Amino acid sequence: FSGASMDELNTAIWTYVFLPCFAFVGALLTLRCRALQFRRFGLALRSTVGSAARSRGGKGGVSPFEAASTALAATVGTGNIVGTAQAIAMGGRGAVFWLWAAAFVGMAIKYTEIYLGILFRVKSGGEYTGGPMQYIERGLGARLAPLAGAYALLAALSALCMGNMSQINGSVSSVLCALREFMPVSAGEEQALRFALGGVLAAAVFAIMAGGAARAGRLAARLVPFMGLLFILLTSAVAVCHAARLPETLCGIVREALSAKAALGGAGGFAL
Repeated sequence: FSGASMDELNTAIWTYVFLPCFAFVGALLTLRCRALQFRRFGLALRSTVGSAARSRGGKGGVSPFEAASTALAATVGTGNIVGTAQAIAMGGRGAVFWLWAAAFVGMAIKYTEIYLGILFRVKSGGEYTGGPMQYIERGLGARLAPLAGAYALLAALSALCMGNMSQINGSVSSVLCALREFMPVSAGEEQALRFALGGVLAAAVFAIMAGGAARAGRLAARLVPFMGLLFILLTSAVAVCHAARLPETLCGIVREALSAKAALGGAGGFAL
């Protein structure tokens, strides 16, 4: 396959397979769970940032707040910054409306995924392990059990290529962009800095992951609230500085939402 053919295949699968399945499954689970993501939203907040935030997990475990912080650590930035920018690039301002809509049904998918992960989790080495690999193997029967191994392999490859690589590349590129504002950087120096910064981040990630889920949860619980607060303050500052354009922007989001291009861009950006 040539690069153009791979792009066409990727676009076709994304547009005509993934996005319809995502919308259908999200809507179906919302109905089956009786809109649980709305009915129990207060309980979800109380169980994470409320009284449970002061509790600790058991030995080798994490508290609900630490678990929520770990999940948000991989979302803030890649999801709500890169994903939103990608959605607008793909579908224009109207894509933002479909980002909101996709978030509503996406919460039902995420809830179901976590529920099944807990239901079929197993204890190994003093820690619980769960996820799609476990509930595919233990919940779908022996005939479909090989799909668990296939999922685990593809998830590992995806984590390397779509998760760590894109996040580290984004972080390093941001540092280099800021550095260029103060001093010229040659191509050779930029390449060396990329390797150096990438190595430092890789070593930091290894040091955290070597401590297991408990260490990752504790670190996320300390960093994510600060990161989230900083994000809210900065975005609020941008909104205040451009307050005169907010009414027209909001009207444009609704007005341009009624197009297939906006819907595909919004759903695609949410999935990122």
